[in-house]
Amino acid sequence: MGKQAVNTFTIRHFAGDVEYTASQFLSKNQGGIGDSLLDCVQSSSFLFIHPILFPKNMEASKVTLAAQFRAQLTQLMQDLSTTTCHYIRCIKPNSMSQPKTFDVLSCLRQLRCAGVMEAAAIRKQGYPIRLTFLEFIRRYSRSLFPDIPVRQPTTNLSETELRDTVTRMCKSNPQNIFFADDFQIGVSKVLMRDKQFNAIERAHQSVTKLSAIRIQKLFRRSIARKRFVEYKKALVASTNVLANLFRRNKAHRLFQKQRLCAKKVQTVLRFRKIRFEFQKKRKGAVVVQATLRRFVNVKKFLIIRDQAREEKRKREEEERIRREEEERKRKEEEERIRRE
Repeated sequence: MGKQAVNTFTIRHFAGDVEYTASQFLSKNQGGIGDSLLDCVQSSSFLFIHPILFPKNMEASKVTLAAQFRAQLTQLMQDLSTTTCHYIRCIKPNSMSQPKTFDVLSCLRQLRCAGVMEAAAIRKQGYPIRLTFLEFIRRYSRSLFPDIPVRQPTTNLSETELRDTVTRMCKSNPQNIFFADDFQIGVSKVLMRDKQFNAIERAHQSVTKLSAIRIQKLFRRSIARKRFVEYKKALVASTNVLANLFRRNKAHRLFQKQRLCAKKVQTVLRFRKIRFEFQKKRKGAVVVQATLRRFVNVKKFLIIRDQAREEKRKREEEERIRREEEERKRKEEEERIRRE
């Protein structure tokens, strides 16, 4: 370290050595805020500024820079204690302000100066993963320790019951995931190193993955079954429609066949009926024709008989006349002969 000026001192921080000047050190930190500024802030409607300059249990006229910084620091610590803090370290990638350019040595030097490397090493040597009993039970009881009974709701459990439950879980050591040197059970938390936490997380993720796969399988099965039932109903409905159409076509074909048979039977019956009537009429006609023909024949016979009789009578008359003529001639001849 070089020669220091008068009234100066140096404090070595993680980031490096910082030199402070002791001249007027107290007056700089005891300076009050101007009255005009205080009046302006008191009359302001911006609610964010008022509690900063006028903290509770402190008179506005006596606010100094040191008291203001102390009040702000106290408020910051109260806010940090009620939240889960995540610190962000900003690292300058290079000194040329060029995009997509990283100076490895410069980044490493900034990490070392910021104390990140030392904090990580210290954290790694201890138990960096710290879960409360309630968080540990809620996260791992159902997946890794299903055989360990846990009274519900867990929010009603006392610290002693929570500690006993966590102790039973750790002693059961399912799947041999607990290592004796990598975890400790504290007063209100379970302390674990990275190796132990990674082993538990891997087992938890494996069980969670299998459970998720099983849930997906059951859900997909439910969807597939629902679709199958819908398809089955549609298939049954279509089958019923097709069966009804088939039965309808079969019944229609049977009806057409029966209708054709009925037509044939009707045709035969009608044919027989008409044939019977025709034969009856024909028989009647034959009788009528026979009667008419008999009458005509009888009439013709009578006419022929009469004609034959008339002709016979005429022949007999002619024969008689001829005989009489011959007899007359013979007599005349005899008379003539006798006369001679």
